[in-house]
Amino acid sequence: MSLWVNGKSDGRLTAENVERIAKAVEELGYVPNRAAQKLALGSSQSVSFLFPGALYGDFIASVVDGVSSHLGPDWEVAFVDAKPSAGGGGVSPLERALRSNPSGLVVSAPSQQLLDGLERVAVPTVVIDAPNAPAHTSLVSMALEPSIADLAAHLASLGHDTVAYVSFVAESLSLASRRTQVSGHLAALGIRMVPDDLLLSTLRVSDTLDAFTEVWPSWSASGVTAVICADDRHAYGVIAGARALGVDIPGDLSLVGFNDLDPNIVIDPPLAAISLPASQMGERGGDALAEHIRSGEPARIELATAYVPRASVGPRPPRS
Repeated sequence: MSLWVNGKSDGRLTAENVERIAKAVEELGYVPNRAAQKLALGSSQSVSFLFPGALYGDFIASVVDGVSSHLGPDWEVAFVDAKPSAGGGGVSPLERALRSNPSGLVVSAPSQQLLDGLERVAVPTVVIDAPNAPAHTSLVSMALEPSIADLAAHLASLGHDTVAYVSFVAESLSLASRRTQVSGHLAALGIRMVPDDLLLSTLRVSDTLDAFTEVWPSWSASGVTAVICADDRHAYGVIAGARALGVDIPGDLSLVGFNDLDPNIVIDPPLAAISLPASQMGERGGDALAEHIRSGEPARIELATAYVPRASVGPRPPRS
Protein backbone atom coordinates (compact mmCIF):
# COMPACT_ATOMS: atom_id res chain seq x y z
CA MET A 1 0.00 0.00 0.00
CA SER A 2 2.81 2.45 0.84
CA LEU A 3 4.11 2.34 -2.74
CA TRP A 4 0.72 3.39 -4.10
CA VAL A 5 0.06 6.05 -1.42
CA ASN A 6 3.48 7.61 -2.00
CA GLY A 7 3.10 7.61 -5.79
CA LYS A 8 5.79 4.99 -6.40
CA SER A 9 3.66 2.15 -7.75
CA ASP A 10 4.46 2.56 -11.47
CA GLY A 11 6.00 -0.67 -12.73
CA ARG A 12 6.10 -2.12 -9.24
CA LEU A 13 2.46 -3.12 -8.68
CA THR A 14 0.09 -4.95 -10.99
CA ALA A 15 -3.02 -3.18 -12.25
CA GLU A 16 -5.12 -5.62 -10.23
CA ASN A 17 -3.32 -4.78 -6.98
CA VAL A 18 -3.55 -1.04 -7.67
CA GLU A 19 -7.31 -1.36 -8.13
CA ARG A 20 -7.67 -3.39 -4.92
CA ILE A 21 -5.61 -0.87 -2.91
CA ALA A 22 -7.54 2.11 -4.28
CA LYS A 23 -10.83 0.45 -3.36
CA ALA A 24 -9.61 -0.36 0.16
CA VAL A 25 -8.38 3.21 0.69
CA GLU A 26 -11.76 4.59 -0.37
CA GLU A 27 -13.74 2.18 1.83
CA LEU A 28 -11.56 2.74 4.91
CA GLY A 29 -11.30 6.50 4.46
CA TYR A 30 -7.53 6.19 4.82
CA VAL A 31 -5.58 9.49 4.99
CA PRO A 32 -1.77 9.27 4.97
CA ASN A 33 0.18 11.01 7.73
CA ARG A 34 2.22 13.52 5.73
CA ALA A 35 4.39 14.47 8.69
CA ALA A 36 5.35 10.83 9.22
CA GLN A 37 6.04 10.49 5.50
CA LYS A 38 8.44 13.42 5.63
CA LEU A 39 10.22 11.99 8.64
CA ALA A 40 10.53 8.58 6.99
CA LEU A 41 11.89 10.17 3.85
CA GLY A 42 14.23 12.46 5.79
CA SER A 43 12.59 15.55 4.31
CA SER A 44 10.63 17.01 7.23
CA GLN A 45 9.95 20.75 6.85
CA SER A 46 9.81 21.92 10.43
CA VAL A 47 10.48 25.28 12.03
CA SER A 48 11.23 26.14 15.64
CA PHE A 49 9.72 29.49 16.66
CA LEU A 50 11.54 31.03 19.61
CA PHE A 51 9.98 34.01 21.42
CA PRO A 52 9.73 35.41 24.96
CA GLY A 53 6.54 33.93 26.38
CA ALA A 54 6.12 36.87 28.75
CA LEU A 55 5.61 39.11 25.73
CA TYR A 56 3.06 36.87 24.03
CA GLY A 57 0.11 39.02 23.06
CA ASP A 58 -1.52 40.52 20.00
CA PHE A 59 1.77 41.56 18.38
CA ILE A 60 3.57 38.21 18.59
CA ALA A 61 0.33 36.35 17.81
CA SER A 62 0.07 38.33 14.57
CA VAL A 63 3.72 37.62 13.78
CA VAL A 64 3.11 33.89 14.37
CA ASP A 65 0.04 33.91 12.10
CA GLY A 66 1.96 35.74 9.40
CA VAL A 67 4.89 33.32 9.49
CA SER A 68 2.61 30.26 9.47
CA SER A 69 0.43 31.52 6.61
CA HIS A 70 3.40 32.26 4.37
CA LEU A 71 5.28 29.06 5.11
CA GLY A 72 2.19 27.08 4.14
CA PRO A 73 0.37 24.00 5.51
CA ASP A 74 3.21 21.56 4.78
CA TRP A 75 5.39 23.18 7.42
CA GLU A 76 5.25 22.16 11.06
CA VAL A 77 5.96 24.92 13.59
CA ALA A 78 7.11 24.16 17.15
CA PHE A 79 6.96 27.01 19.67
CA VAL A 80 9.65 27.47 22.31
CA ASP A 81 9.62 30.01 25.14
CA ALA A 82 12.86 32.01 25.15
CA LYS A 83 12.80 32.16 28.95
CA PRO A 84 15.09 29.54 30.53
CA SER A 85 12.95 26.91 32.26
CA ALA A 86 13.35 26.38 36.01
CA GLY A 87 13.96 22.65 35.53
CA GLY A 88 15.83 22.95 32.27
CA GLY A 89 18.92 21.18 33.57
CA GLY A 90 21.22 23.79 32.07
CA VAL A 91 19.70 23.47 28.59
CA SER A 92 19.22 26.89 27.00
CA PRO A 93 16.05 27.86 25.11
CA LEU A 94 18.10 27.94 21.90
CA GLU A 95 19.32 24.39 22.50
CA ARG A 96 15.74 23.27 23.12
CA ALA A 97 14.64 24.89 19.87
CA LEU A 98 17.35 23.04 17.93
CA ARG A 99 16.81 19.61 19.52
CA SER A 100 14.32 18.54 16.85
CA ASN A 101 16.77 19.34 14.03
CA PRO A 102 14.42 21.86 12.40
CA SER A 103 14.78 22.99 8.81
CA GLY A 104 14.75 26.59 10.00
CA LEU A 105 14.56 28.83 13.04
CA VAL A 106 12.43 31.92 13.71
CA VAL A 107 13.46 34.18 16.59
CA SER A 108 11.19 37.04 17.66
CA ALA A 109 12.06 39.92 20.03
CA PRO A 110 15.33 38.31 21.21
CA SER A 111 17.53 39.28 24.13
CA GLN A 112 21.20 40.10 23.55
CA GLN A 113 22.17 36.72 25.02
CA LEU A 114 19.94 34.89 22.56
CA LEU A 115 21.22 36.98 19.66
CA ASP A 116 24.82 36.18 20.66
CA GLY A 117 23.92 32.48 20.70
CA LEU A 118 22.79 32.67 17.08
CA GLU A 119 26.38 33.37 16.03
CA ARG A 120 27.04 29.64 16.47
CA VAL A 121 23.87 28.39 14.75
CA ALA A 122 24.19 27.03 11.22
CA VAL A 123 20.46 26.39 10.69
CA PRO A 124 18.80 28.98 8.39
CA THR A 125 17.41 31.60 10.75
CA VAL A 126 15.20 34.67 10.50
CA VAL A 127 15.22 37.23 13.33
CA ILE A 128 12.03 39.29 13.67
CA ASP A 129 11.70 42.54 15.61
CA ALA A 130 15.29 43.25 16.62
CA PRO A 131 17.53 46.25 15.89
CA ASN A 132 20.25 43.97 14.49
CA ALA A 133 21.18 40.33 13.92
CA PRO A 134 24.21 38.22 12.94
CA ALA A 135 25.19 38.66 9.29
CA HIS A 136 24.43 35.04 8.38
CA THR A 137 20.79 35.34 9.55
CA SER A 138 17.83 37.00 7.86
CA LEU A 139 16.39 40.04 9.64
CA VAL A 140 12.93 41.62 9.51
CA SER A 141 12.91 44.88 11.46
CA MET A 142 10.85 48.06 11.79
CA ALA A 143 11.79 51.64 10.97
CA LEU A 144 10.63 53.28 14.20
CA GLU A 145 12.68 56.49 14.11
CA PRO A 146 10.34 58.52 11.84
CA SER A 147 7.22 57.53 13.80
CA ILE A 148 8.79 58.22 17.19
CA ALA A 149 10.02 61.58 15.88
CA ASP A 150 6.43 62.41 14.82
CA LEU A 151 5.12 61.40 18.25
CA ALA A 152 7.72 63.52 20.05
CA ALA A 153 6.98 66.51 17.82
CA HIS A 154 3.24 66.16 18.50
CA LEU A 155 3.74 66.14 22.27
CA ALA A 156 6.13 69.10 22.07
CA SER A 157 3.68 71.10 19.95
CA LEU A 158 1.05 70.63 22.67
CA GLY A 159 3.36 71.92 25.40
CA HIS A 160 4.24 68.65 27.18
CA ASP A 161 7.59 68.71 28.94
CA THR A 162 7.52 65.70 31.30
CA VAL A 163 6.65 62.16 30.19
CA ALA A 164 6.50 58.74 31.89
CA TYR A 165 7.03 55.36 30.23
CA VAL A 166 5.36 51.96 30.70
CA SER A 167 6.99 48.77 29.41
CA PHE A 168 7.91 45.13 30.14
CA VAL A 169 10.43 43.61 32.51
CA ALA A 170 11.43 41.14 29.75
CA GLU A 171 14.94 41.40 28.28
CA SER A 172 14.11 42.28 24.69
CA LEU A 173 16.49 44.22 22.48
CA SER A 174 13.60 45.66 20.50
CA LEU A 175 11.91 47.00 23.65
CA ALA A 176 15.18 48.46 24.93
CA SER A 177 15.85 50.10 21.56
CA ARG A 178 12.29 51.45 21.47
CA ARG A 179 12.70 53.08 24.87
CA THR A 180 16.08 54.56 23.90
CA GLN A 181 14.67 56.06 20.71
CA VAL A 182 11.66 57.53 22.53
CA SER A 183 13.88 59.07 25.21
CA GLY A 184 16.30 60.47 22.63
CA HIS A 185 13.67 62.13 20.46
CA LEU A 186 11.86 63.60 23.46
CA ALA A 187 15.12 64.95 24.92
CA ALA A 188 16.01 66.56 21.59
CA LEU A 189 12.82 68.62 21.91
CA GLY A 190 13.35 69.49 25.57
CA ILE A 191 10.94 66.89 26.96
CA ARG A 192 12.08 65.03 30.08
CA MET A 193 11.32 61.37 30.80
CA VAL A 194 11.01 60.58 34.49
CA PRO A 195 13.54 57.90 35.49
CA ASP A 196 11.13 55.56 37.29
CA ASP A 197 9.59 53.61 34.38
CA LEU A 198 6.62 51.41 35.20
CA LEU A 199 7.85 47.91 34.28
CA LEU A 200 5.35 45.06 34.14
CA SER A 201 5.72 41.31 33.70
CA THR A 202 2.33 40.75 32.02
CA LEU A 203 -0.04 42.33 29.50
CA ARG A 204 -3.05 42.01 31.80
CA VAL A 205 -5.06 45.21 31.94
CA SER A 206 -5.83 44.64 35.63
CA ASP A 207 -2.12 44.42 36.49
CA THR A 208 -1.40 47.71 34.72
CA LEU A 209 -4.41 49.33 36.39
CA ASP A 210 -3.13 48.37 39.85
CA ALA A 211 0.44 49.43 39.09
CA PHE A 212 -0.62 52.76 37.59
CA THR A 213 -2.79 53.70 40.55
CA GLU A 214 0.22 53.11 42.81
CA VAL A 215 2.74 55.08 40.77
CA TRP A 216 0.52 57.95 39.62
CA PRO A 217 0.86 60.10 42.79
CA SER A 218 4.66 60.24 42.38
CA TRP A 219 4.42 60.78 38.62
CA SER A 220 1.89 63.56 39.11
CA ALA A 221 4.13 65.21 41.71
CA SER A 222 6.99 65.05 39.17
CA GLY A 223 4.91 66.99 36.65
CA VAL A 224 4.07 64.09 34.30
CA THR A 225 1.42 65.13 31.78
CA ALA A 226 1.83 62.34 29.21
CA VAL A 227 2.42 58.58 29.37
CA ILE A 228 3.84 56.42 26.57
CA CYS A 229 3.17 52.67 26.76
CA ALA A 230 5.28 50.08 24.91
CA ASP A 231 2.09 48.09 24.24
CA ASP A 232 -1.52 49.17 23.70
CA ARG A 233 -2.78 46.73 26.33
CA HIS A 234 -0.74 48.53 28.96
CA ALA A 235 -2.36 51.75 27.78
CA TYR A 236 -5.80 50.18 28.34
CA GLY A 237 -4.76 49.55 31.94
CA VAL A 238 -3.65 53.17 32.30
CA ILE A 239 -7.05 54.33 31.00
CA ALA A 240 -8.80 52.12 33.57
CA GLY A 241 -6.52 53.31 36.35
CA ALA A 242 -6.98 56.95 35.39
CA ARG A 243 -10.76 56.54 35.55
CA ALA A 244 -10.48 54.96 38.99
CA LEU A 245 -8.45 57.95 40.20
CA GLY A 246 -10.59 60.59 38.51
CA VAL A 247 -7.76 61.55 36.13
CA ASP A 248 -9.18 62.75 32.81
CA ILE A 249 -7.64 61.61 29.52
CA PRO A 250 -6.63 63.78 27.73
CA GLY A 251 -7.62 66.71 29.98
CA ASP A 252 -5.21 65.81 32.79
CA LEU A 253 -3.05 63.21 31.08
CA SER A 254 -2.21 62.39 27.46
CA LEU A 255 -1.65 58.76 26.52
CA VAL A 256 0.03 56.93 23.61
CA GLY A 257 0.51 53.21 22.91
CA PHE A 258 2.47 50.98 20.55
CA ASN A 259 0.87 48.45 18.12
CA ASP A 260 -2.40 50.22 17.18
CA LEU A 261 -4.77 47.36 17.93
CA ASP A 262 -8.34 47.39 16.60
CA PRO A 263 -9.94 48.43 19.95
CA ASN A 264 -7.97 51.69 19.83
CA ILE A 265 -10.59 53.35 17.64
CA VAL A 266 -13.59 52.35 19.77
CA ILE A 267 -12.37 52.87 23.34
CA ASP A 268 -13.03 56.18 25.09
CA PRO A 269 -11.04 58.17 24.29
CA PRO A 270 -9.66 56.63 21.08
CA LEU A 271 -6.03 55.74 21.72
CA ALA A 272 -3.17 57.37 19.82
CA ALA A 273 -0.48 54.85 18.91
CA ILE A 274 2.52 54.02 16.81
CA SER A 275 1.19 51.45 14.36
CA LEU A 276 3.41 48.38 14.02
CA PRO A 277 3.20 46.01 11.00
CA ALA A 278 3.08 42.77 13.02
CA SER A 279 1.28 40.59 10.45
CA GLN A 280 3.44 41.91 7.64
CA MET A 281 6.58 41.20 9.67
CA GLY A 282 5.48 37.60 10.09
CA GLU A 283 4.58 37.23 6.42
CA ARG A 284 7.87 38.68 5.21
CA GLY A 285 9.68 36.61 7.82
CA GLY A 286 8.06 33.41 6.57
CA ASP A 287 8.98 34.27 2.98
CA ALA A 288 12.54 35.17 3.98
CA LEU A 289 13.01 31.92 5.89
CA ALA A 290 11.69 29.77 3.04
CA GLU A 291 14.00 31.54 0.59
CA HIS A 292 16.93 31.32 3.03
CA ILE A 293 16.42 27.55 3.32
CA ARG A 294 16.14 27.21 -0.46
CA SER A 295 19.04 29.42 -1.54
CA GLY A 296 21.19 29.81 1.56
CA GLU A 297 21.06 33.60 1.15
CA PRO A 298 19.97 35.73 4.14
CA ALA A 299 17.75 38.79 3.62
CA ARG A 300 17.52 42.20 5.28
CA ILE A 301 14.00 43.68 5.37
CA GLU A 302 12.86 46.89 7.10
CA LEU A 303 9.18 47.78 7.30
CA ALA A 304 7.61 51.19 7.83
CA THR A 305 5.66 52.24 10.92
CA ALA A 306 3.38 55.24 11.47
CA TYR A 307 2.32 57.49 14.33
CA VAL A 308 -1.49 57.70 14.48
CA PRO A 309 -2.68 60.69 16.57
CA ARG A 310 -6.07 60.34 18.25
CA ALA A 311 -8.15 61.94 21.00
CA SER A 312 -6.12 60.43 23.87
CA VAL A 313 -3.49 63.14 23.26
CA GLY A 314 -4.30 66.74 24.10
CA PRO A 315 -2.62 69.97 25.26
CA ARG A 316 -0.58 70.00 28.46
CA PRO A 317 -2.88 70.97 31.32
CA PRO A 318 -2.17 74.23 33.17
CA ARG A 319 0.21 74.01 36.11
CA SER A 320 -1.69 74.10 39.40
